[in-house]
Amino acid sequence: MLLAAAIYDIFHQPIRIIIWIGALILLMLIYFKSKKFPVQYNLLISAIAILNLLGELIFEFFYKVSFYDKLLHFIVPALLFPLVYYFVKKRITDKKMLILFCICAVLALAVLWEIFEFGIDANSNLLMQGVYLKQGEGFFWLEERLQLQDKNVDTMYDLIFNLLGSLAAGFVYSIYKKKRKKSKN
Repeated sequence: MLLAAAIYDIFHQPIRIIIWIGALILLMLIYFKSKKFPVQYNLLISAIAILNLLGELIFEFFYKVSFYDKLLHFIVPALLFPLVYYFVKKRITDKKMLILFCICAVLALAVLWEIFEFGIDANSNLLMQGVYLKQGEGFFWLEERLQLQDKNVDTMYDLIFNLLGSLAAGFVYSIYKKKRKKSKN
């Protein structure tokens, strides 16, 4: 089924396959170019990719489970937070400012993603904005779709869940760092 989806995409929705190949290349570059990159961070990046792959192509959770998109908009920022923290922790010494910076950086990435979705939707029929459920069996893009959430409402909720996910990660990280600091003393 995955192969059939890929073949269909190549001829009917080429932008979708370009996005997936681009994401795969990015993941491979991160993995192979970052020899000193700790394994747990590679696992976070892989988890993000797998959650999206499962939701988009393999099980089509985005089109069968109405809240899967919002769940990912909460989880992905929480997974991105430690990555941003890892890259900037040596540059920002004040821990409160570091956590605030990480929250803002994750939100900035989320805004860029929403702009990307808008650009793709403006130039194709991929329906990256909005929440749609498929009606029946087969490929999502060949069937009738039920729109559950308008594009603008979806974008606002996506940003709200991104904020909640990054705040939750920031809260957990600040507690973790405080407990770790106390245990060292």
